[in-house]
Amino acid sequence: MELAAEFGVSRPTLREALRILEAESLLATRRGSHSGPVVQAPGVAMVASYVGLVLEFQKATVDDVYAAVCELEPQCVRRLADFHTDADLAALGEALKSESRAGSPEGLWECQDQFHRLLVIRAGNGAIEVLIESLRHVIDLANRKYLREVADRPDVREEAASRSREAHRAVVKLIEQRRAAEAEELWRQHILDTGRRLKESGAMHSVLDLLDGS
Repeated sequence: MELAAEFGVSRPTLREALRILEAESLLATRRGSHSGPVVQAPGVAMVASYVGLVLEFQKATVDDVYAAVCELEPQCVRRLADFHTDADLAALGEALKSESRAGSPEGLWECQDQFHRLLVIRAGNGAIEVLIESLRHVIDLANRKYLREVADRPDVREEAASRSREAHRAVVKLIEQRRAAEAEELWRQHILDTGRRLKESGAMHSVLDLLDGS
């Protein structure tokens, strides 16, 4: 094998190195007539998994994660309100429609989670997008645990979903009207409200607990 000769290693060592790189999503194995390893750019999901491990090591709480997101996401909303385009508004409108069409609590939660991500993406700061996506990996786990905790309480689930839908519609309206300061504050309060709801339900465990249970 050419790579083994180039790097002066045995074939078993090379195979193990390639296996590790593939497990880390840094390499893909191409099949067919042009088979072989293909380098892949690192994605946000990989970064998120490493951030989760660091948070676990530091014994961070989900409270800590929510506090960080509460500082970052509202800034994205403010920027979007100041500098949005017609395409941004169209994307947000489609996201709201997706929420209204969701056929299950899990499906609705997924749509609402994607709405948060869309606000960050549309704000156009790639560095903040990576940071928030890394943190939302933990929030996603907390949200899933919350859904399990309230699985037998449809009234609680519906109230939470309704409040989120209301906040999402309201923030889009403020963004459209370029009322940046109000949009930022509304989104901050929405995130804080969600964090309080998770804490009251018992889903606000340590990051370690969430990662171990995922």
